[in-house]
Amino acid sequence: MYLGIDVGTSSVKAVLIDESQRIVASETAPLDVSRPHSGWSEQDADSWWTATEGVLDGLARSHGKALAAVKGIGLAGHLLVAFHLSASKILCARLLCQAVTTIQIVPSILRSAT
Repeated sequence: MYLGIDVGTSSVKAVLIDESQRIVASETAPLDVSRPHSGWSEQDADSWWTATEGVLDGLARSHGKALAAVKGIGLAGHLLVAFHLSASKILCARLLCQAVTTIQIVPSILRSAT
């Protein structure tokens, strides 16, 4: 059994797949997008965790035995997050890839990382 989790723009999706690559079960939890200003597109990063817990709880309720047999987990998502390592907390809302502000912010983040 294998578990796939996708943190997308509109939802978190999880799927259980057996060794023959057949879908055994799936769950989806919606995510909200905030647009506080023109050209901005963000999400509350804590909502990803809450939604992920929700889809895993759903799979545990409906297919607990299969979930307990998971041998591997695949993760997908497009995440840009400012995280304070010492404080173990997220510093701001997640900027989504379709946000105009991402074009301006990403180059400065990449420059500071080198």
